[in-house]
Amino acid sequence: MAVDFQVLESQLSETEMALFSMINVSMNAAMLAGADPKLIVQHLRQHEQNFTVLGQKKAAHLLGAAIVLVENASGIKPFKLG
Repeated sequence: MAVDFQVLESQLSETEMALFSMINVSMNAAMLAGADPKLIVQHLRQHEQNFTVLGQKKAAHLLGAAIVLVENASGIKPFKLG
């Protein structure tokens, strides 16, 4: 799924954005503790697919954004804003 962070930010409330930030911090902490980022991405992709099948576009978009953040933080696939 293509991720548009501007669209995502406009869709989320302040509380949802704060929770998303905490999820990102948790994923980064897991990687610093030795978790394999490829396994994290695999797990997130499965959830993204599940939400897509269920028609929950906002949730799928959020998971897609989490995938981009993990890939970027780990160097799997650097993301360029803009």
